Amino acid sequence: MSFLHGENADINFTFGIITNADEHAMHRVGEIINSIDRQKMPKNQIVIVGGTGLYSEQALANINTDPNFSVEYVPFDETIKRAWITKKKNLITKHAKHENIVYMHDYLYFHDDWYKNFVDFGTDWDLCMNAIVNTNDKRYRDWVTWDHPNIDPKTRQVIKHPVQWTQTEPWCPDGRVWEGGGTLMPYDYAGNHMYISGTYWVAKKHVMEAEPLNEDLCHSDAEDVEWSLRVRDKYKYAMNENSVVKLLNFKPLDDTWFHLLNREKKW
Repeated sequence: MSFLHGENADINFTFGIITNADEHAMHRVGEIINSIDRQKMPKNQIVIVGGTGLYSEQALANINTDPNFSVEYVPFDETIKRAWITKKKNLITKHAKHENIVYMHDYLYFHDDWYKNFVDFGTDWDLCMNAIVNTNDKRYRDWVTWDHPNIDPKTRQVIKHPVQWTQTEPWCPDGRVWEGGGTLMPYDYAGNHMYISGTYWVAKKHVMEAEPLNEDLCHSDAEDVEWSLRVRDKYKYAMNENSVVKLLNFKPLDDTWFHLLNREKKW
């Protein structure tokens, strides 16, 4: 893993957003597009994957008025396989024009200084995580481990650590580790026990082409855990805590987390 900063050069991004065809989808995606537009980036691409007929050609034409701000919509038949998010994210890779790709669900948006802070951070990484905060500004699933040797796999309590971790450390929200099986780590932790959250991450296109998500897995099949185990020891993984994304709606930390201890794995 790497924590390298400071290239201070323009960076082009593809923003891949997976969504569906529910009645609120266009509103959520609109919020995301607006937050990207506020970054004032020199060039970017937005790829929206999900639903069928969510965006008409006229709607896209109304958005695509800036040559440096392109939006592409990829229709997706949601009836083929339920919650087939691995397929959607691999389609983002296929349609991406830029080497730096953001993969995200449609319930996050970008703080106004996200891009500026990414320029300061640089691009010397293969996989990158940003700070993710809930609507109450507390940390969500960003810099996370589930198999660190100093964390008891049954109780999820910190057993020991040379810097004296405790359950009241500020990186441990509400004074505890997650009930669902993951543990938020200090942002300056550099180790090889990290989990890349499927909620949001940034990656190089060549990495995702070499290591696509497993399309045999769907949402709640721990598809991001399986992928993390494949890639985390192969590539340079960085934490950019100054580029922040935020949830559009409040999500408890432990409501949807895949419980590794109580659920049979499909891989």
